[in-house]
Amino acid sequence: RRMFPRLGVASLIGADELEAAQQTGDPLLVFDNAIRWLRGCMRGVSIIDWEEAPGEMEGVAVLLCSSGLAPRLHAATSRCWPRPTIAIPGAHRHAA
Repeated sequence: RRMFPRLGVASLIGADELEAAQQTGDPLLVFDNAIRWLRGCMRGVSIIDWEEAPGEMEGVAVLLCSSGLAPRLHAATSRCWPRPTIAIPGAHRHAA
């Protein structure tokens, strides 16, 4: 399930969704891999090149991802300014 950029053309897939999130301030979905991105109706992005893609995500306020992807995404975006909030959908809990 690892992905490698072919010919170095793209660092992520879903660039239109990325651009929309940067312009509107809406959260951006980040999928673990291209298969999940396709199953998610191509909403959001899937990162192919983990060295290049985080720089392209600057300006996105909130990145939504799975709990398994969150630590890697948090580390990858450590140099973004402003640093995006990494959120896991449905992870909040209500007090009883």
